Amino acid sequence: MKVKLQSIVFYILLVILPTIGIGATFFSYHTYQMKQANKLSAHTVLFLYRDYLDHHLGEAISALEMLAKVVGTETGNINGIKQIVHDTDGNDERFSGLYYATTDGMITIASEGDSPPIDVSDRQYIQDALQSKKTTVSSVITDRVLGHQAIMIASPIFNRQKELSGLLLASLRFDYISYSLNAIKPQYHFEVTDKHDVVFLTDDNNETSDGHSNMLTTPLQRLNWKVSVSPLPIHQKILYQWVSIECIATLFLLSILFLLAQYMLLKRQTKLERQQNELQKIELVGTFAASTAHEIRNPLTGIKGLVALLKEKYKDEQDQFYFSVIE
Repeated sequence: MKVKLQSIVFYILLVILPTIGIGATFFSYHTYQMKQANKLSAHTVLFLYRDYLDHHLGEAISALEMLAKVVGTETGNINGIKQIVHDTDGNDERFSGLYYATTDGMITIASEGDSPPIDVSDRQYIQDALQSKKTTVSSVITDRVLGHQAIMIASPIFNRQKELSGLLLASLRFDYISYSLNAIKPQYHFEVTDKHDVVFLTDDNNETSDGHSNMLTTPLQRLNWKVSVSPLPIHQKILYQWVSIECIATLFLLSILFLLAQYMLLKRQTKLERQQNELQKIELVGTFAASTAHEIRNPLTGIKGLVALLKEKYKDEQDQFYFSVIE
């Protein structure tokens, strides 16, 4: 019973506990590897999103600048400008609204919404466009014409004399950009933020970064925006399957090694017991031989003493001869 209990203890110490330790090591290793793989995939998706946004914004800005040149040919012709704005708004799905603003920052023509004029001269992107005479893009603001959150693009309009005659404004459609990003990799959570870190685009789940850790972020090349992507969670089922298979294999191998060690120890113990038995047999034979010699020696000593006594009693020459022969 004691030997059996000892074997169980050794099995737990030499097989079970190492298997648990090795299993924990495999679990940590595969978890790290899967997270790194998901992170690498998320990096790829992140750059896809960034390139798409840069391309989309580049096309939108180029289209608005081209349209501003067309509008510039109609400087002073309000009806002509209205016609261009309304016709283009229905054909370009990237924009939710097109507006014409004067150099004073007053919107006088809108493709839809409330009737102008609407003062937007206090908007920073309007001021930047008028001062730099270059196309500018706003941060997330409220479209004063349509009343919803928007990203506005302002492109300067020049007349035939290359003088600034107004601004052509366009409101970017969030839903179009969001739909396109979701179509690229729908399983990923993403966020797009402006220069003030205001999130204005996200995936279809509309989750915020609070529920997603370790988000990867990269800035856009054209604008001071950032796009962030959250790596996918690791596949727990696959992870447990891998670790289970490796733990079973480890347990099997360690059990074989344990049995081999037990066999070697048992073989060695049997050999030692055999040697001890041989030594005990030799000792027993030696003891028996010594005892036998002692028993044989005792009668001879008695006979020798008797002959000595007889020699003292019988002095006859013939008797003495016999006694000497006996001795």
